[in-house]
Amino acid sequence: MKEKISYNVFAIFFINVAFWISSDYPRHIFRSASMGLDIPKSIVNLLSMTVYFIFLVLFVSNGKSLFSEQIFDNDRKQQISQSLKKICLLVAIQLCFEFLNATVVSLFGLWGFLAQDLILILLWIAFFAVLSYKQNLKLKFTRNLIVFFAIVLLAVVACLIVDTSICLKLFELYEQYIPFSNPLQVLSQNYLFIHSIVLLIFDTVLGIAVIVLLSQREIKSPTLMDLIKEEEAKTQKNDSVAVKIGTYLVRLVLLGFVGYVLVIPSALFARTDLWSNLSVHTSNKGGISDGGFGNSVTTISMSRFDDLGGQRTCFSYKVVSVNNTFFDGKRIGDSFVLNDDRDNYEIIDNHLERANNYKEYIVDGQSVYIYKNSAICYVKDGVPVVVPFDNLSDISKDEVVSSVLRVILEEGDILAFEYGGEYMLKHDLSFIHPYIERYRNGEFSSKEKNFIDVFKYNEDYIINCANELSL
Repeated sequence: MKEKISYNVFAIFFINVAFWISSDYPRHIFRSASMGLDIPKSIVNLLSMTVYFIFLVLFVSNGKSLFSEQIFDNDRKQQISQSLKKICLLVAIQLCFEFLNATVVSLFGLWGFLAQDLILILLWIAFFAVLSYKQNLKLKFTRNLIVFFAIVLLAVVACLIVDTSICLKLFELYEQYIPFSNPLQVLSQNYLFIHSIVLLIFDTVLGIAVIVLLSQREIKSPTLMDLIKEEEAKTQKNDSVAVKIGTYLVRLVLLGFVGYVLVIPSALFARTDLWSNLSVHTSNKGGISDGGFGNSVTTISMSRFDDLGGQRTCFSYKVVSVNNTFFDGKRIGDSFVLNDDRDNYEIIDNHLERANNYKEYIVDGQSVYIYKNSAICYVKDGVPVVVPFDNLSDISKDEVVSSVLRVILEEGDILAFEYGGEYMLKHDLSFIHPYIERYRNGEFSSKEKNFIDVFKYNEDYIINCANELSL
């Protein structure tokens, strides 16, 4: 019995990962497209879900595994009839819950992503009710079973906590950026990708819990009549051969589907494939124009094919290490995450134009460089220094940092207020106070409005930042 449980646990994990690679989560049949319904993809999903339900009914529900000697009993007609009814019922339940999923997300917005976890629990309760029908289950609360379900409960709670934090992060992003803006899509896609992984883990954990519950069936001792029927069945060679052939066919279908998804999806439906890429871009050619500062960017990205055959990025993560060729070219300070490509901008003829990766400012006779509106780079007492914008609120007073933030704020660069406002409040209150008061009242200069427009910010977000600093 333990071997059968292990085989089925491995199988459900393997099938779920295969579906996630081929079609993303939450698990679904109908796939939308830019022009309506993606019919080819929906057909593939229907076939994959049917194979999944065949596995649940023939193996999990009947207490067997893919490597059982026989999948079908000798009384296969009745078993096949019952199995077909259960499979059709599972498909119907899946379709109902897909409709519920779509309705909840449209009604509750971002909180709908957290609601998907709760809907998934209800889905598996419904699946369990179908799979356990007429299975003579008898739960024995042994120590191992209690420990197992305690672990399942912890996994469920962990998934709910992670998805709650994702919802809160998405609320922050939607407050920060205007709807449908590129920064909003770039930053939110990572959280949606993590959410799909959480659903994959959540779905697998619940499926494993159902496998363990269904294994708690009452095994009756064979009666004399059962032994007579068993002897009669052994004499029915044709039936026995048919049962074995059916067993091998079901195995072939299941293994063939998983092989199709994992090995050859590009052969028929390339759009279903998940592509990953890890690259390291090094720019160690820092010269006089950028003070010798260069950088190494490690990028981890994953893409899926859309319904038009193109690729769309679903996850992107960039880590930057800054170096300086004038000072042995070694990494300066800690690496930092580049949330998105926040290019430097400068005002030319009252218009904002992209500047170099390292934009130079002269403050108090010293050159200071801003890397992609994400870090301040300069040389202090003969030592190169890098201060990421995300760390500004944590550093002690630094005259170079204070001076360059003043210059950037006077240019209207709104990011300097977002990331440097708390630092300036601590170390340069007289300078930052007028900005806080203006922004609280929604008063922005033309330069500041230009930057807000370029970075697709919500003005209300800047107003809220100012209100928080004034508390």
